[in-house]
Amino acid sequence: LLYALMLPSGDDAAITIADGIAGSPAKFVDMMNQYAQRMQLKQTHYINPDGLTYLTAQNKPDPQHYTSATDLVHLTRVALDNPLFAQIVALQEYKLPATAEHHAYDWTTTDTLLSMYPGALGVKTGFTPEAGYCLGFSATNAGHHLIGAFLNDSTQNPDVRFTDAGKLLDWGFALPLRPPPTPVTQ
Repeated sequence: LLYALMLPSGDDAAITIADGIAGSPAKFVDMMNQYAQRMQLKQTHYINPDGLTYLTAQNKPDPQHYTSATDLVHLTRVALDNPLFAQIVALQEYKLPATAEHHAYDWTTTDTLLSMYPGALGVKTGFTPEAGYCLGFSATNAGHHLIGAFLNDSTQNPDVRFTDAGKLLDWGFALPLRPPPTPVTQ
């Protein structure tokens, strides 16, 4: 299910994961919000596990579902420390063979940065009418690791986020590496 969630951005996989882990999407959202608080994601609050727009009784997008690029970068940094997650988001395709319980699946990533930017490690694409085309991304070059996020990069063209991520990564990799801080001795 993680492959189905992360590669083709499967919203149905998010709901299935939520049901399987917490018993319901609502209980899983509670867990998500508790985790966000523990991680000190102060500009993040979830109302659903799939990230889609849910409407209020007034037929407006629910304002209680939000995040920031800063929080997404922090979350991505932590997520990439998990070897399985890092392996999944770096794939361009994953084929799950058929078994007696399910048919075969072939999931292809929606993250074209993986195929167009050397050293790209993937992460996650997104889109809603309110947030536009979004991207959480990561790449390495000569031992330098960068993580970034775009929210509402474009509302018309999904490819702009990949081009912009490449430009931002080029800029970041061109900066001189800072040495680690010197320990303070007393």
